[in-house]
Amino acid sequence: MLVDIEFDSKKKLSASVFNKYFTYEEALKYLVTKQENKLCFSQKDIPITTGGKDYIYVMDINGNLFISEDKIFTNSKGEIFRLNENLHYVNSKGCEFKSTPELNSELKKITHSAFTRGEPVSCAGQIKISGGKIVAINNNDDGHYKPGPHTLYRTVSTLKERGVLDDKCKIEDKTGLFFMPEEKKEKTELSYSEYLNLYNNNILTTNINE
Repeated sequence: MLVDIEFDSKKKLSASVFNKYFTYEEALKYLVTKQENKLCFSQKDIPITTGGKDYIYVMDINGNLFISEDKIFTNSKGEIFRLNENLHYVNSKGCEFKSTPELNSELKKITHSAFTRGEPVSCAGQIKISGGKIVAINNNDDGHYKPGPHTLYRTVSTLKERGVLDDKCKIEDKTGLFFMPEEKKEKTELSYSEYLNLYNNNILTTNINE
């Protein structure tokens, strides 16, 4: 089952005005592959570490994984800009630019829909990686896709099979942990074994459309 939100041509057109839609060639820069059981960008052979920065991910319908730093913008030249605390744009060289209508129209935000050009995906959310292993993952909704608990479960299971989940990986269902008993909902980040047990023990008694 797929996460299909931007299926409407009008929605896609509206989103593409403000958000970046990569070409297939551009998206390859953000494609993640497995090398010796560690995640690396497809065009590099260095294990990924996201550090203290927030990263987003998308798994497309073919199981390809794309990641990018969150809250960044790009222009037609492929240059990357970030917003600082003053809400000014800063490029990779550290040069600061005040927000203007012209610059705002030139820059487009890199969101979950960028990698697949708004087409259906398997799952989307936020991710943390250390030394090529996933240490945290969720199905956070940024408004483009609304991945539910089943899509997160299938994605996590796929990543586990690929051997790229860290032994201490924390999994969080941002849709409300529908399968968790009320008394345990205060603990939102679960280990893989906790997540798997709760999902399997409660899924048959829960009615949910996705």
